[in-house]
Amino acid sequence: FDVDAINRHDLEPRMILGKDGKIDVRGYEGLKIGEARKKILDDLKDNGLIDEQKEINHVTNVHDKCGTDVEFISTEQWFVKVLDKKKELIKQGKKINWNPKFMYKRYENWVNGLEWDWSISRDRHFGVPIPVWNCGCGEVVVAKVSELPVDPLQVKKKCGECKKEMKGESKVLDTWMTSSMTPRIASSLVDDKVKVPYSLRPQAHDIIRTWAFYTIIKSMYHEKKIPWEDVVISGVVTLGKEKMSKSKGNAIDPKKVIEEYGADALRFWAAGSKLGGDLDYQEQDLVAGKKLVNKLVNASRFVFMNLEDWDGKKPAKLERIDELFLDRVDELVKVCSESFEKYEYSQAKLEVERFFFKMFADNYLEIVKKRVYTGSGNRKKSAQYVLYNSLLKILKLFAPIVPFVCEEIYLEHFKKGRGKFGGGVKKGGGGFEKDKSIHVSGWPVVSEVGKGVSKSEDWELFLDVLSRIRQEKTSKKKAMNAEVKLTLSKKDLQGIGEMVEDLKDVVNASGVEEGRFSVSFV
Repeated sequence: FDVDAINRHDLEPRMILGKDGKIDVRGYEGLKIGEARKKILDDLKDNGLIDEQKEINHVTNVHDKCGTDVEFISTEQWFVKVLDKKKELIKQGKKINWNPKFMYKRYENWVNGLEWDWSISRDRHFGVPIPVWNCGCGEVVVAKVSELPVDPLQVKKKCGECKKEMKGESKVLDTWMTSSMTPRIASSLVDDKVKVPYSLRPQAHDIIRTWAFYTIIKSMYHEKKIPWEDVVISGVVTLGKEKMSKSKGNAIDPKKVIEEYGADALRFWAAGSKLGGDLDYQEQDLVAGKKLVNKLVNASRFVFMNLEDWDGKKPAKLERIDELFLDRVDELVKVCSESFEKYEYSQAKLEVERFFFKMFADNYLEIVKKRVYTGSGNRKKSAQYVLYNSLLKILKLFAPIVPFVCEEIYLEHFKKGRGKFGGGVKKGGGGFEKDKSIHVSGWPVVSEVGKGVSKSEDWELFLDVLSRIRQEKTSKKKAMNAEVKLTLSKKDLQGIGEMVEDLKDVVNASGVEEGRFSVSFV
């Protein structure tokens, strides 16, 4: 408030506090802030200058990590002019695609509210040196590009005007000044072949006013361009809705989490954050992540146990239920691809997780189990073809979220010549994929299988009938493999059509007849 008042009334600031944190005013010399306040209060009382004294609540500036009171002192610093560039900075910000869009408003509000230029220097012992030498005669020398990097405190220079030795700048660059150079630093790592604008900057919302803002300034001044086309703003990790911080003592060591649950489980939890929103640490999410990893491994083993005699070729004709399932997989690919394109990774995670558990593991594997166990000919090959290709697509959708288990499954089962499990496809020869890693393989594409034929309503009808039969077994406390006889409505029978054999297989039905829906136990 004192600083605001001084600026508002155009006053000349008087420094009463030294860099050692002690008062430098006659009568109070050498006292710390707390001691000086007490003595000043005593002096006011002794001179009868206090009309009223009462306790009040007011805002006090404190250090964000240790909570110590912060006092302002006036020092000379290096600045970059930005106050006269507000309109240009707003214009640059509007050229960038902000994800989520409302985060742009935080940037705009910060720019419009600026009251000072950008201070790029700090009085610290450690940091990037400012390559400048000053002379008592007023001469200032900036290092040539060919001299960089250079520490002016280590390299001596003589003034070109008065010939006296110059004094190297002791201040260092603020960390945000160096952070604002990340696009240039990245370019230097690839021989300057990559230039701004980059495609993407991912960062948290609490540093829009620093990292994003200063990088935009730097690119505007140096390249007259935006630094990146897209910026993706995440939230921060919280514990009990409070930001995690080592200084607060509420931080959780990720190494310990990884030791207990695995890196994939940790990534699975992190991918649950809504774009721009904070994410609270919940151990139950890690448990769910570990469960997913185990399920992926076990489901993959089951699939490849039943592919030993498959030649990797698409059969002449796919069974109707297999066509419908592939159609659902392709719809999943569309939805997840669109979500990833919009950086909505949490939505993609939700969709593929739900599909894997409910559609693939709980339903499709059960539907084709008998066919791959005891079937033969085209019916078996159709199931094998769809099992292989649908699982591969699901893994590729999961790969950005749980990369390690997806890579392990890919190399163990899908990679050509790398088969390890049991007999594996073609008895130990692995799968049919040539890419050395799932992470360099092509993103899943929508297949042409069943195009113009598949109908999601038929798939939903099949699952609905299957669900009703399972409910009947559960209500009668019967095992899921208990033998039954089915009575289905004419509408249901017509909708299921040629898939009736698959329905009989999955529910262990010895017969199906037309009539009012019922399940009879044999």
